[in-house]
Amino acid sequence: MANLVKQSNMPLRNWEKRRSVNIPKHESKPARSFRRIEAKYKRAIVIPWLSEGQEWEELRYTLRSIDQHWTDKECPIIIIGDKAPDFFVDGGRLEFIHIKEYDKSREEGLWEAWQIGMQIADDVAWWNDDIYLLKDTGWDDLRIALEEGELTGEDTNLRASINGWRRSMGEGVADLEQRGHTKVMRFATHTPFLFERAKSIEIFETFYLNYKGSWVNLYHNHHQTAHKPCGPEKTRVLPKLNDERYYNHRHYGPDEKTRKVIIEMFPQQAEWENGA
Repeated sequence: MANLVKQSNMPLRNWEKRRSVNIPKHESKPARSFRRIEAKYKRAIVIPWLSEGQEWEELRYTLRSIDQHWTDKECPIIIIGDKAPDFFVDGGRLEFIHIKEYDKSREEGLWEAWQIGMQIADDVAWWNDDIYLLKDTGWDDLRIALEEGELTGEDTNLRASINGWRRSMGEGVADLEQRGHTKVMRFATHTPFLFERAKSIEIFETFYLNYKGSWVNLYHNHHQTAHKPCGPEKTRVLPKLNDERYYNHRHYGPDEKTRKVIIEMFPQQAEWENGA
């Protein structure tokens, strides 16, 4: 059963107007047990990837943008997913880690990917397969996190959403507020984020994390990461309008016109591509 309410002013795109009428009181759950993993690297880019979610060749061109614009040319790039991409060549800077739990469910697969990915390096640049670098970027550029407004007091509205991702975001907001956070920020989706292994372990130990849980919000609010408005850092329009750093297309992939622009921007095959 759903209800219509006044649209929130909070900075969520396409904010749902439909709400559940029965909103249970929030009760924080104990943290889940998790597997401790020793760091293998000092720094690494980590990309969780589920092959069935591919709409185009997002991963190939995201990786080419990293190859072209990421200033650390030595750190490994680790794909964690259900199967290696078709173009993948083993043995170089790009690594693939198979997550067998994806055979059980997306939830179990991503939970395992989180545990590995957040601990595999002392510093992790956590990436999506639809975040394209538009200019030279390095570790220092990620040390100030990007936010898209405040979520303080919005946990009830979020938990009442018909959208599971937003409901889980609301649970995270409520958890933070119950732990004394009087100001909760919403950190930008579809931009890379820097996570420190020791701080990530504290998040595993402190919060209940589920499949759609908002790790980024929990991590940066809990640790009070330095932040600034996302603003002009990210664009959904190509060619870019100004001096944006990241391009992110919408859920169903870039349209044909935009695909051509992306191909023209990143024509050079990376060393890890087999030509397929």
